[in-house]
Amino acid sequence: MNSEEEKTTEEESKEEEGVKKEAVKTQPRTAMDNFIKFSIGAGVLLVSLSVSYYFAFFLPSKEKTRTRNLEKCLTAVNSNYEKAWDYNCERLSRYKNCTLPLPIAESLDKYYREQKEDCLKKISAQ
Repeated sequence: MNSEEEKTTEEESKEEEGVKKEAVKTQPRTAMDNFIKFSIGAGVLLVSLSVSYYFAFFLPSKEKTRTRNLEKCLTAVNSNYEKAWDYNCERLSRYKNCTLPLPIAESLDKYYREQKEDCLKKISAQ
């Protein structure tokens, strides 16, 4: 190769490097770019904290409240059942917790089961 060809080749390679450098040049970061990155990071952090709170605190306390309400309802149903049983024993001039005739006992048992189901339906609807 002669010197002119070498010069032309060198000039072409320098031009290509210049074009490549211009294409690779990064724009300087502006305050808006930094603000957008910060906003995205803060948003992700906020969402993750919200989800953590929901699963770590809200759901367990809600479940405790539902369990407590169910226990209260079932306790009231059981108490009413025992009172009704004792009332029917007294009506028949018997002692508390007596053996009741089958039709009365079946009627009280049926009412007791219905009341328990109502408790479960109320709590499951919450």
